[in-house]
Amino acid sequence: MPLPVRLTPTEIHHDKMQSMTSIAEELTNLIDTGSDETSSKVYALIEKWNIFAVTRFEFSDFRDYHSWISTENFVKTALYQAKYQADLSFHEAKQIIEFISTAEGNEALQGYALSLIELNFS
Repeated sequence: MPLPVRLTPTEIHHDKMQSMTSIAEELTNLIDTGSDETSSKVYALIEKWNIFAVTRFEFSDFRDYHSWISTENFVKTALYQAKYQADLSFHEAKQIIEFISTAEGNEALQGYALSLIELNFS
């Protein structure tokens, strides 16, 4: 069962997606060639990333992400922002839970759906 239409994440603008992908790829390259969290270049890129990300990311996020998620979906996890829905219906909550429990969608959408549940039921 898909996410309710009104609760799907907003589309990410192509330019922002490209910019964030470029930062992620540059960080991955720096880390793969031996740079660590003490590198001023790595620090600056993470800070630039965090300007646009909905949650704060750390060095370890960039070091480890490629072992479990694609760069494209990693970028989407940084940009998808769940919001509290004062009028969330039981049926919509059920759809979100079914979306999660049946592992529909990619990693970014799964993370977004989990955030929706957490935000609306905490």
